[in-house]
Amino acid sequence: MSSNFFSRKERTSLTSPLLRDEWDRFSEYAVMSSVVARPSARVRLDHQALPWPNSLARLSANGADLLSLSRRIEVKGQVQPTRLPAATHVLVSNYPERVNFSNVLMRDLVEQGEPVRILWHHANDSPQALWFGVRVHNVSDETAYFAWNDAFAGPVGDEVYVGHLACRLYLDQLRRGAALLLSLPAQRWVEFSTVRTTRSKIVSGLACMSLLGGGPLIAEVVAHSDAPPPAAGPVAANLRNEPRLKPFRFEGQIEQSAEYRVGGPWTFMSIGKQPRLNEHGILLHGNYGVLYRVRFDLRNPTVEGQELELVVRSGGGAARGTFMVNDELLETPVLRATQEHVLTRWHLAAGAERSVPVLTMPQSGSNYPVTLIVRPRSRK
Repeated sequence: MSSNFFSRKERTSLTSPLLRDEWDRFSEYAVMSSVVARPSARVRLDHQALPWPNSLARLSANGADLLSLSRRIEVKGQVQPTRLPAATHVLVSNYPERVNFSNVLMRDLVEQGEPVRILWHHANDSPQALWFGVRVHNVSDETAYFAWNDAFAGPVGDEVYVGHLACRLYLDQLRRGAALLLSLPAQRWVEFSTVRTTRSKIVSGLACMSLLGGGPLIAEVVAHSDAPPPAAGPVAANLRNEPRLKPFRFEGQIEQSAEYRVGGPWTFMSIGKQPRLNEHGILLHGNYGVLYRVRFDLRNPTVEGQELELVVRSGGGAARGTFMVNDELLETPVLRATQEHVLTRWHLAAGAERSVPVLTMPQSGSNYPVTLIVRPRSRK
């Protein structure tokens, strides 16, 4: 067995401090991606996250004709403020939504200059347990350096809830600029975001990956019947030369703006109504996983102050939503068809103008489109 192991006290870089559950898995990812084992080696990794920024891993490996190895690895998180570029594309894994056998569900190329967001939402339709995860393959002959963050939920039976929770966690990471800075040796792969599911249970997730050096990388969403290995494995031969990609890459961001003038008509803005069309002629109905950057320009030309409200109205079925308004995360309960929820309210003084930024994303398991409405405060 060979290794690129951490020393007793090794630092791993992150773009901002992490929450406890994020650090639990991100520190494990850092160890997993650094360990390179021979194909015949049996590797065991027992990971113990301590309060941020420390974690501890115990690594053991053995195999026929190989020396046994046991090592204690201490990892310390180190914040390295880095402004990462916004994802240019979203890679969608939802076809099929219900999965009944092991398979590669999404596969695409990640290159420098084109950071991607990955969305997956699947139900286990098999009588056996299935693991769902995201695999990152370094198909080049040099070490790849990349930023990674993920948020996922499940396994549960409520598709609206699981998609909402994954989206809320992801948008909170985006708000904080939280990501892990990793390296992956040449011709190696590792699996992140792994969740074990039983029949009829659903898993939903979002991740963002920016290739900073080396590469290219191959990203896959996979379903498999065995637990993934705890160390970086060798890239399969069929991925090294023009691997067949799945045609589910879409433009990853939409910018919209609208004006509301006190005394004028209400302002309406649809989220997820006009589907994205990709280069393969595939429509992304609902625009799930596409980031909407919205700006409302509010103007009050009158001589009196006005109370305004921002409302979410559902469309054709049950839906939830998460919205970042002025850097504050706001969320809706489950909304039935045409039901409304007041997200927030503002006071706009006489003669005042202000711009309100809103960040949101159609989330898996919910019915989109939904409509944002700016109007005078209702008196109910």
